[in-house]
Amino acid sequence: MKKFLLGLGATAIVLGLLGAVLIFKVLPDSNVESIGYQYAIREDISNLPAIATPAGYTSLNPQSFFSGKKRVEKLAKSVVEGQTTEIGKAQALIDWVQLHVRPQSSAPTTVITDDYVNIIKRGWGYCDQMAHVFATMATYVGLDAKQLQLFRDDGVSPHTLAMVKIDGKWRIASTWRGVIPKNSKGEPYTKTGFIHRLEKGDIYELAPIGPSEFENSKSLKTFPYISNWQVGLKVVHRIVEKVKSLSSSSSSSSSSSSSSSSDLAARVRIPISDLELYNRARDAQLDMKYDLALKLYAQVIASSKSPILLDEAEFAQGMAAYDSKDYAKASKIFTDISSHNAKSAWDISARRMSAETLIKTGKVQEALVILDSIGTPQSKVRAYLIRNEQSVH
Repeated sequence: MKKFLLGLGATAIVLGLLGAVLIFKVLPDSNVESIGYQYAIREDISNLPAIATPAGYTSLNPQSFFSGKKRVEKLAKSVVEGQTTEIGKAQALIDWVQLHVRPQSSAPTTVITDDYVNIIKRGWGYCDQMAHVFATMATYVGLDAKQLQLFRDDGVSPHTLAMVKIDGKWRIASTWRGVIPKNSKGEPYTKTGFIHRLEKGDIYELAPIGPSEFENSKSLKTFPYISNWQVGLKVVHRIVEKVKSLSSSSSSSSSSSSSSSSDLAARVRIPISDLELYNRARDAQLDMKYDLALKLYAQVIASSKSPILLDEAEFAQGMAAYDSKDYAKASKIFTDISSHNAKSAWDISARRMSAETLIKTGKVQEALVILDSIGTPQSKVRAYLIRNEQSVH
């Protein structure tokens, strides 16, 4: 029986890998997609990497196994440098993810690859993607972490957080809010404790999410923090499900999708050379070569005629200056985005980062004015935490 089970597991893994290979082979425009930037326009069949990925956002992109993994692991270790406690490391990663994987609601394309390397490289994502990035980076620095997907009573999932093991217990971590919630004793909440906290009142701007969503929640563990056996079984199951789904799709839906893809292609067409230059800049920043990144971003801004790419390159340039601790330069870039480009998709993020640069230079009250003016749940929680810290001191 043991041999049979081992054989079954090996078969599942092989089939999963074959499925992944097949997925990569059918990808058109691979020269664009491979650089990790999300402007590739794809037909239905080429969207298989997203729809065949097992629930929980298992990364199947080759960069997740090779160069990308090394890059993210090195970056994660740099983020927690100097932290000696589990909670210190977890909070440092939460802070980094919340600032570098911005909640971007006005993205130029609906095609999203849930590979953690791509999520980090593009610099924006939804709550589940932010939780996935955090859990992956936490794994690389020796912490045990996972995603926590919340569900309403009707089965709909309105939000995803993360959980991280601190002092031997699973604790709540909100990447979307940028906080590891703590009780009156200064201890991070377990899920049960956090449910009790929400019953008393919501101070983390989670409403209308409440205790019932946490009681219905399910935890997810994905690659690279589950075994190859589990990955193989999930891939096989997912591919079988999706192949059945694709085969039963109607021709009418295909024509509609093709039409929308055509409209999207016209809207976000960007020269490959521009994307490759931008990708080099992103790689340099993630490799912590900030001077090179700033130089390459400047080249993109000077040469590209794509408003979408210019918009993103300007914000990324500000983030590179922030990462290099050149807060004066970062502040100027973020302020320029907010004051001179009100239509920028990165306006809110630029204002938030303006506040962060002010905090770094000791101008906390000025930062609070900006955070209050933004009014998003993330900025409200950030302002609450700062004021709470000031009252303690």
